[in-house]
Amino acid sequence: MTPLSFYATETNEPSVIGWMPAAAVYFRDPDGHLLEYLAMLFDQPDPERRVTTWSDWNANRTPRNATSVVERIRDALPDEAAALEALQRRSSDVWEEYRAQLAANPDAIEPPHQAIAEGRVRVAVDASQRRLGFSVVQPVEAGRCELDDLFVEPESMRLGVGRLLVDDVASRAAAAGAAYVDVIAKPNALGFYERVGFETTGDVPTRFGRGVRMSLGLSRTSRASWLDSRPRLLKERPERASIGSHQGRMVT
Repeated sequence: MTPLSFYATETNEPSVIGWMPAAAVYFRDPDGHLLEYLAMLFDQPDPERRVTTWSDWNANRTPRNATSVVERIRDALPDEAAALEALQRRSSDVWEEYRAQLAANPDAIEPPHQAIAEGRVRVAVDASQRRLGFSVVQPVEAGRCELDDLFVEPESMRLGVGRLLVDDVASRAAAAGAAYVDVIAKPNALGFYERVGFETTGDVPTRFGRGVRMSLGLSRTSRASWLDSRPRLLKERPERASIGSHQGRMVT
């Protein structure tokens, strides 16, 4: 067998997919089918490098921290709406399959002014108060809380930021009387939401194609069991507060 690169050229080393990051080697089976062997790397993702060689990646790699980079999760501030919009665009651009759609529909991402004013936006920051990611929810209605948005800076992906934001959403939703947190996930996000406890309930159409409706149960027993099985990453827990009043659903 001849090892092949990501671009199907002969090689003597793996390719590294920077946005994951993962090392990959490809082969042709006797019938000519392309086989992929993939191994996730414990390094910081680097989407800007796209796909590179193993030697180049190791010469410029950034090791991933063993513990979470999140210092705390706080309410969003009125003057950071534009910064959160920019963060969402950077996070969305990681996925090549959505870049053209977002470029053709720039109105799909807007500053979350109203959600911030209503106390529905939470921001994860590190020790230097740098923004790492954020969540946007709808108020609890009929025992359910809708997770509208969840975005993480590309360089902070796979460091537990998204998990902690989901934990924060679930804790606050439960305190506000919710039994479930619901989300409509893009197909490429299914693995993440499954890992943090969501279950698929069905498909729904969205502006950009297929979406998957998922739900996270917040019963005391199931929630406690799930939380107890997870590593304690967050250094400082925020105070729990009620989720703001609903004055119209924001479409993103």
